[in-house]
Amino acid sequence: MKAYNRLFENINEELLGFIHETPTAFHCAENVKRILLQNGFVLRNPGEGELSGGMKCCYVFGNSAVIAVELPKDMQNARLRVTAVHGDSPALKLKPTAECEVSSLTVLSTERYGGLINSSWLDRPLSIAGRIVFRDGDKVKSINVQPDGYAVIPNVAIHQNRKINSGFEYNPQTDLRALWSGSGKPLKKRLSEAAGVNEEDILDTDLYLVNGEKGMIWGAEGEFISAPRLDDLQCVYAGLCGFLSSNESKGIKIFTVFDSEEVGSRSVSGADSIILYETVREIADRFGLNVLQLSENGRLLSADNAHALHPLHPELSEPNDRPVMNGGVVIKYNSNQNYITNALGGAEFRLMCEKEGVKYQVFANRSDMAGGSTLGSISATQLPLTGVDIGVAQLAMHSCYETAGAHDTVALAEAVRAFYLN
Repeated sequence: MKAYNRLFENINEELLGFIHETPTAFHCAENVKRILLQNGFVLRNPGEGELSGGMKCCYVFGNSAVIAVELPKDMQNARLRVTAVHGDSPALKLKPTAECEVSSLTVLSTERYGGLINSSWLDRPLSIAGRIVFRDGDKVKSINVQPDGYAVIPNVAIHQNRKINSGFEYNPQTDLRALWSGSGKPLKKRLSEAAGVNEEDILDTDLYLVNGEKGMIWGAEGEFISAPRLDDLQCVYAGLCGFLSSNESKGIKIFTVFDSEEVGSRSVSGADSIILYETVREIADRFGLNVLQLSENGRLLSADNAHALHPLHPELSEPNDRPVMNGGVVIKYNSNQNYITNALGGAEFRLMCEKEGVKYQVFANRSDMAGGSTLGSISATQLPLTGVDIGVAQLAMHSCYETAGAHDTVALAEAVRAFYLN
């Protein structure tokens, strides 16, 4: 029934656990780092100590991005292989002074992070998650939190809003505020209890409302997976599995989890920062190479989910280049460089997939619809790598609860593994 590669047989069950434990990009970086350390990687600061052949290390940037590096024992003529994914997802960010009193109720003011589908966030159990920054003596420290309890953004009853089913437009200032408490207990108090930090020592926060529901595997034969944050945690976890399982690789292996992709990647931990470039430059300098030399024969794999053919609206897809769930890894093309894929990168990836028996399919947007952008072209402005943008075909992208093919999680892990081995 579940024709999964035995190497990744339980990957979807593991993915759902990973998603549930990863409500924000801060938690993503923490959890990816933990998995890397469990697999023999050491945490390292840039420029700290000597790099050596055979080394496995990882870096954390801004508490929300991770770069993992595995060097071959023989660095001579070693080819550079970089995979880029992102750990952030659309959410509702709490404003600095979020709590508002309405009668005896506490409501939280929010603003949208990324291009979320507004209506999908109403009438769902929403967790508060993120990080708090606190005073520790004369120093400032941060800790990730997800306090117990939920908030809900309640819809107005149809009797009070007869236009709710007639194309009603939600106002983010008024309609996306969340009911949090009826007891008057301050949010800061709940955060201090969750973090084990004195309330008066909390100086600032980066907090989000995220879907607190668990994901599930479903379908007549368990062929679908639905969960919050599939974009892009499905690629994060499958990519990480592929990276860690490619032990036979003789190349320079880099796996990068960026933050801020949903808001343009322009941050200290986003793809538009220098963190990837500086990581490669340090490797090049240590072994008497240069970045252009490493990049010439290097390759980039940018993994971010793609739009699947919608069964209720097939007219929204390009007639020929319309990927389906469980149809294999999606190769993404765009003439305006929203995706990095060109004929060379696409051909190499297709050949690799055919050699390794990995299913693949192709995506191009309708010419009368504006498509999204992702990590590939942005990363290429830092490193001149030939690359390809890929992903998993999914429905309801940027919804509070998304759906994809369970078999495609395996296909993506297989593709990333093959990428490092070829």
